[in-house]
Amino acid sequence: MGSPIGGTFSGPGVSGNNFDASAAGSGSHTITYSFTDGNGCTNTSTIGITVNALPIASITSSSDCGGANTTLMASGGTMYSWSTMENTQSIIVTTSGTFTVTVTDGNGCTDTEAVNVNTSTPPIYNQSTMTCYSDIAMAINSLMPGETLIINIGSYTGQIEIPLGATLIISPNTSVTATGTSCILGSITVDPLGSFTNTGTLYGNGNVAGKLANNGTLSPGVCTF
Repeated sequence: MGSPIGGTFSGPGVSGNNFDASAAGSGSHTITYSFTDGNGCTNTSTIGITVNALPIASITSSSDCGGANTTLMASGGTMYSWSTMENTQSIIVTTSGTFTVTVTDGNGCTDTEAVNVNTSTPPIYNQSTMTCYSDIAMAINSLMPGETLIINIGSYTGQIEIPLGATLIISPNTSVTATGTSCILGSITVDPLGSFTNTGTLYGNGNVAGKLANNGTLSPGVCTF
């Protein structure tokens, strides 16, 4: 409100006696109040108003090769509030759906962004097309809980580690040979035309279903991963 009453305001974002910050835009603005008395004398007064820019919320997503876990990373603020009730800048989601984040900047201004997540089907390892893994050993031993990996080409000989909740599917014309000390807490499913051979010791209490060779049973013991 200007004084004396009856004057006029002018400046960016001014309409009548109101100042619209969105119309003025971010930055520093000078608002002028002019008053003319009954004698035709005019005086003016100015005030500076700073409009802070609104934060711009954004979300980037990345899935591990198993596709069961998707990391959502928010940016644009100093505080973050997700629809999952988490308050960290990044979260990991394991289900499909729409996830929303509200970001708050240092001035207390907020913006909201949403992203749709679709959990992927199990990845198929094919060394010529799959970019997640540099080789089949990394593909097998990078499995995370809740993930499924289908191996449909090639062969692998070496240690294997299948964590609880993870599944390795060995497809036709594919062979996996476990050597040394390996551990299965999750599951391995072997196609009748594929093969899984163990030449070492298999620890864990997981499940091996399908075609086995040699010492294919699980032995009691403590897994080291």
